[in-house]
Amino acid sequence: MNQRLSEIAYPCLRYGLVVLSFLLPLSQYISVRLLFVLLVLSVITCDKARLARLFYKAWGCLLYMFFLVAGLSYSSQLESGLRVLETSFPLLALPLVFCSVGEVTRRYIFTLFRFFSLGLLTACTILSVHAIYRSVFDLKTVSITYYAFTNLLDFQPTYFSYYLVFGITLNFFLFFYDDARRENLQMMSVLIFFCCLLFSASKTTFVTLTLVLAFFLLRFLNEDRTSNKIIATVLALSMLVSIFIVHMAGPFHREQGDAWDRSELWDASIHAIPSILLGTGTGADRAALIDYFSRHRMAMYADESFNAHNQVIQVLLSNGVLGLLSFLLLLCYPLYRATKAKNMLAVISLFPFVVYGITEVFLGRYQGIVFFVFLHQAFSWLIACEERDRLMIAT
Repeated sequence: MNQRLSEIAYPCLRYGLVVLSFLLPLSQYISVRLLFVLLVLSVITCDKARLARLFYKAWGCLLYMFFLVAGLSYSSQLESGLRVLETSFPLLALPLVFCSVGEVTRRYIFTLFRFFSLGLLTACTILSVHAIYRSVFDLKTVSITYYAFTNLLDFQPTYFSYYLVFGITLNFFLFFYDDARRENLQMMSVLIFFCCLLFSASKTTFVTLTLVLAFFLLRFLNEDRTSNKIIATVLALSMLVSIFIVHMAGPFHREQGDAWDRSELWDASIHAIPSILLGTGTGADRAALIDYFSRHRMAMYADESFNAHNQVIQVLLSNGVLGLLSFLLLLCYPLYRATKAKNMLAVISLFPFVVYGITEVFLGRYQGIVFFVFLHQAFSWLIACEERDRLMIAT
């Protein structure tokens, strides 16, 4: 019976993860339900071998989740803590699904990436057509940027811009290194993603993209030059100029009060920490912050129920030093492995989360958690595949 069930579940999991990759940029409502179905299938068909792979490939996710669960034991806001765990379920679900799809190869990982890019391209097309329609026919429309641009798909614009940066990075990388099969699609995708980024991005995202583009410019100066690299370099310079113009003109984002001017909020969040060792407990951090804002005449922050807008400070506030250590391992260990393996696509795809963590709590929403864990697991498996292939060649 279990053998028969596994035979049915295996292709469902394998193709279901591909469909999930396509849906992540399109619909939170559908993707979260599909992920839950895949999680159930993974649990039903789970065996010792898959559990061993889970602990080996996703120990960082499991450790961070452990401290979130442990934080419930001393949290004064149990209901809020349970909601945090509900939002954070991709930390368990995605690693288990990756471990349950059978053989994970380099080709399969890039299939996931390309379907994610295709889903993102579809989302951009929908949002762009909607924005054009509103700007032409809706006389009451004041703006088609930021929230107004992404509301149709119920996306927070900051998180959508994270997806766009990865879409640009992936397609730019493949074009730069002569993936000749899809050159036209890759360049079209980069241009569409960048145009949409101008309407949805924050200053933090522009800083991140600038660093990514700087990587390609340095590569161009230090490597053999091909026609693709020359075209990509010209495009990168054009994008950097566009970012500078948009940043200086600032019609889209200046009113958002974004990103690098949050020192007062960070300082307040640090002072609101009741215990450096344990923090407030999972789910109680928001109440502690609101209480601090109210007592120190920071009514605007209290009314908006702001979080720390810094992932490190937020984890320290919620789960203390041990929780922070688990988060740093979760974030930095894949970067270390990618650097050691010289997988530059993994490095420039995962490094942006270091920048995002300075000004946002990207693990505070499903859209941020599922995207980070998706890349975390995909690149962990990709690096493992490449290490295995090098070992086979060496022997």
